[in-house]
Order: sequence, then structure tokens, then C-alpha cells
Amino acid sequence: MTYRLPAILAAGVATLLLSACAGPSDETSSREAASAAGMSEENEEPAPETSQAPEPAESTEPGSPGNIADLPAEDVMSMMLDSLIEMDTVRLTAVSGHPDEGFLILESHFDQNGNCIGDLTMPSGASIHFISVSGEAWTIPDEAFWVTIHGESDEPFPEALKGKYIREEEAHNILDLCSVEIPFSGFFEPFLRLDTSAYSVGDTGIHNGIPVVTLHAETASGPAEMLIATDGPPLPLKLVGPEDGTVYELGDFNSPLDVSPPPAHMVAG
Repeated sequence: MTYRLPAILAAGVATLLLSACAGPSDETSSREAASAAGMSEENEEPAPETSQAPEPAESTEPGSPGNIADLPAEDVMSMMLDSLIEMDTVRLTAVSGHPDEGFLILESHFDQNGNCIGDLTMPSGASIHFISVSGEAWTIPDEAFWVTIHGESDEPFPEALKGKYIREEEAHNILDLCSVEIPFSGFFEPFLRLDTSAYSVGDTGIHNGIPVVTLHAETASGPAEMLIATDGPPLPLKLVGPEDGTVYELGDFNSPLDVSPPPAHMVAG
């Protein structure tokens, strides 16, 4: 018997990105959402190496020629996007939800070629692991995820699936998560559809041990905030909002992506 999970992953990601799961709409809830995924807040102690940006390329002391915090917000945005396009790999953690309802958490490490490895965890705690290599995709749902999709009594979790990968026939559902270019067009859309003049340059600080400057915008849907690295390439390290308070943390830029197809004996028949 061939098992597949039709469009489950895409549905879960759509929930995250399109706010079907109610997201926090204020700064406090955003912090709680970030904390739920083990994210560090601005000005805390340095976090693990997963949040490190590339090596510094120029001086970023206040008032120095290379300090982007002295530039207009429009210029910072343009430089940030140009730097991001140059990255071969990125690690992303996105958290949406509210403490009263639970959090939907997406973790993905992906490259420019559609290869990736990651996990999606639902507010209930149910989760699914996914990988994609050379246009093919596989998933491992846990039993709770299977029940979430199929219901408690309709279709019990097959014993043959426990700990096994399922080859996804609709691989594009996962490939949408597995390219530097594709997901960022979606993740950044709510931020970029605002006129760049809506953003202002805010405070400088430290995020996960990296000097940053804040870009902030007030919108009808709520505040939008980006933390942009000022030490080295001006890469986005954290985005919040604007429509649902979803928190995006980015790091491990250009770090090696170690992913390969699962061995045949680990794939459900």
C-alpha cells in the first residue's frame, strides 16, 4: 500500500503564513511566541550559532561610513534584500499563535535549489518532519499529526508508518518551503507591500549577539518590525507582523545544508 498525505504540509504552512491560526497582535504576545520556539529576544545574551550572520565586512561603529543605522529606511530595505538574494542557504523559524491557543511553529533549513529539511509543529503539539532533495520530497508525520488530519476514528494511524518516511507525490507542497527565493517572496510580502516611506529607522541593539538596527512601521493591520544586522551584510535576523504578529527568525546564512534522500528501508511502501 502506498501512503501519502495529500497537501497536509501545504495546508499547515498556509495556516502559518495566511494567519488561519490566530496570531499575536501585540509586542507581548510576539515575545511569548518567540519564547515558545526557543527564540532569543533583542539585547539578550548571544544565542547558539544558528543565528550567526556572515563575517563582518566593514566597520559599523556609530557614525562610521559603513553604519547602515545612519541611512534612510528605504536604503536599508534595499540593501537588506540585495544581501538576502546573495545567500545560498538560510535557516528559518516562524511562530504564529497565542498562548491561550497554542503556537504553530515552522522550522526549515533550505537552499537556492529547493533542497531542505525541517519540521512543522501544530498548536496541539502534533508534528511532521519533512525533507526535499532534487525535486523529491518525503515526510514523517507523528501519530498525533495523523489523527489531526484524519480524525480519531476514521483512519487509525497505520503501524507501517511509525518512524517511516512517506514519499510525497505532490512534492510542490513541500518545495514551496524549500527554496531561498520562493518562501521569502511569501514571508516578505506583507512587509514589502507597504511603501518603503512607511518605515522608519529605530533603535540599535543586539539580537542573538549580533548588532542590529530596527526598522518599524505602523499599519492599519498592526505594527511591522524588522531587525537588520549592522555588522557585516545587512541581513534580516527577525521580522514581526504586521498582520498577525507572526515572528520570523532567520540565521545560519550560507551554512552547509546536510540533507539526502532517506534510505529505501526507511520509506513506507
